[in-house]
Amino acid sequence: MEAGRLAVLIGEPAPAAGGAKAFVKFDPKTARSVTARVGISFVSLDNARQNVAAEQGDRSLEQLRDGTRAQWNDMLQRISVGGGTEPERRRLYTGLYHSLLHPNVFSDSNGEYIGFDGKVHKARDGHAQYADYSGWDVYRSQVQLVAMLAPDVASDIAQSAVNQSEQGGYFDRWTVANGGTGVMTGDPLPIIIAGVQAFGATDFDAKAALKQMVAGAHNEDERPGHRYYDEKGYLPAGKDDSWGSAATTLEYASADFATAQLADRVGDKATADEFRRRAQNWKNLFNPANRYLQPRNEDGSWPAFRPTQQEEYVEGNGEQYTWMVPFDHEGLFDRMGGAAEVGRRLDSFFGELNAGPDKAEAYLGNEPSSNTPWAFAFAGQPHKTQDIVRRALDQLFSAAPDGAVGNDDLGQMSSWSVWAALGMYPQVPGRAELVLASPLFPSITIDRGDGRRIRINAPGASKDTKYVQDLKVDGAPSSRPWLPERFSAEGGTLDYTLGDRPNPVWGR
Repeated sequence: MEAGRLAVLIGEPAPAAGGAKAFVKFDPKTARSVTARVGISFVSLDNARQNVAAEQGDRSLEQLRDGTRAQWNDMLQRISVGGGTEPERRRLYTGLYHSLLHPNVFSDSNGEYIGFDGKVHKARDGHAQYADYSGWDVYRSQVQLVAMLAPDVASDIAQSAVNQSEQGGYFDRWTVANGGTGVMTGDPLPIIIAGVQAFGATDFDAKAALKQMVAGAHNEDERPGHRYYDEKGYLPAGKDDSWGSAATTLEYASADFATAQLADRVGDKATADEFRRRAQNWKNLFNPANRYLQPRNEDGSWPAFRPTQQEEYVEGNGEQYTWMVPFDHEGLFDRMGGAAEVGRRLDSFFGELNAGPDKAEAYLGNEPSSNTPWAFAFAGQPHKTQDIVRRALDQLFSAAPDGAVGNDDLGQMSSWSVWAALGMYPQVPGRAELVLASPLFPSITIDRGDGRRIRINAPGASKDTKYVQDLKVDGAPSSRPWLPERFSAEGGTLDYTLGDRPNPVWGR
């Protein structure tokens, strides 16, 4: 090798224990700096060389750095804001950067990649195969943000998930490279696929995706314990089939609802009706005696229950999971006793914003509570959503090294902070309505990268000026604390009048 230059190619793993290794030495007296060009391929050494040539060529470190920075800035500028403080803007773009890191491209520059079946496949020309899906986490809002800003990328993410399922035989919950891990619970990839499709990322085989979703709903690898869910409408407590019977039942119901939405969109009415019915299985966990969603025995009886118990739940407790019916708040709230009673329970729930799993209060440092601040809007009290969302953003997130509350989980917690700053949230699995809080910045433009834009005007918006007094959607007065799917698909303009005091009338 030339003095001061180091080339490292990483291709197929070496057969020896410990994988591939490279050892080099150089004389620091004659070579004070070393340039390393690294090519990575899961397919072959030749592909690693091709990747180096295609991605780097003979460009210098400075040229590569500047080109990469320009590409990132192009993507980060899909959200442009006016006003706000420097720490607020830094927090927004830090969160957005984190939100856009994963899933990541897995295919080589020639399109080849190793599939879940261990064979070499090739992505469609002009497209990429993606990998590393933190499914249980990112289905809630991260992939929707990607679809909002880059529908072409989100389409490839969806097609990649379909490819994974077709090659591996099922949708795994948490995939790494070209294999599943089985980590976490539920059935999140169908929600991811249906969600990005709802947000306009449609350049993938949606019918093939639906076929895999329907098959996966009865696959033990994809849905452990599904036989109980299929027959009884819930997973009984005390079984070893899954992690957290109550949590898993609620997760499966959300996946069923999302599957129904995709079925509607591809014109499969029979499947849509079947999975809409299955989504109502959450009701089988509602105990009318205490008005909680709680574990249930196989014979239908109710075991002893505490709102703070974590048994039969996943990274949360009974109080926190009782709100996890994001697609049917009306049905849940009716059973709880109506909007007034729900408002009182939510007030108590938000006595703390990030209480952890041991208390009967919000745990916004983890995913199961992500949807709860927005639930006030469904209970006729959107001014409390505006307050809780803003306080959570300001108290739990920052641009500091420890500024992402809890584990960022491949961008999910960061994406929540971005949506909070925009004043909107994709609450419903598999759909593209946006529940509203209030924007943090006086002006926001969201560029979807395909000519469609969302413009938000909120003169005077600030940390404390957070309460909606009036709203116009495309120039027409609106008293709804949500936006229809049409708005997400086509774009438009929001004109807010904000104040520093709650307005309990607007949006009620």
